[in-house]
Amino acid sequence: MEAKLYTKVKINNYLKISVRDITILKNQQYKVTSVVELLKTIRDADRQVFVCGNGGSSATASHFVNDLRKMGNIRAYCLSDNIASMTAYANDDSYDYIFVHQLKLLANEKDLLIVFSGSGKSPNIINVTEWANKMGLDTVAIVGMNGGHFSKSKTATEKIYISTDMLHSEDIHMLICHLIITLLEETKK
Repeated sequence: MEAKLYTKVKINNYLKISVRDITILKNQQYKVTSVVELLKTIRDADRQVFVCGNGGSSATASHFVNDLRKMGNIRAYCLSDNIASMTAYANDDSYDYIFVHQLKLLANEKDLLIVFSGSGKSPNIINVTEWANKMGLDTVAIVGMNGGHFSKSKTATEKIYISTDMLHSEDIHMLICHLIITLLEETKK
């Protein structure tokens, strides 16, 4: 009986934090709308979107790219999906530049980079965002842990940050993706 009570308390606490984070997201609706407008501009101009992340954020990036292509009608590519390229660049140079090297070969000015990070502190995410800005790409950072590096810098064109907990950050990141896709799908050509 005691284990069931403990489990119920844990579930309730998890859900309370989720509700809190959804409320934080509600207060950033204008940022989500801004990202949707940016994606519509990219789609209408037949430009490209590049998305990346590490760990769970890599999985979110890959899922989001699938949705951008299938439901948003957008040319999107996940820089986290090519394991051979990532490990070759990590081995020959540094893990800190695995996404920069790929973007150098693929991106054009006015394309879009979207990064997902649970902490906002990953050097490879910061480096690719800084490089993209220098090259004239628009950038979006969707990060947790109160934004990390992105909360103090002007590194990204648009920033959405949620939660102080990694698991909840990842939950909300996926919710943001699906919210963006829902809004984009309404305007699909």
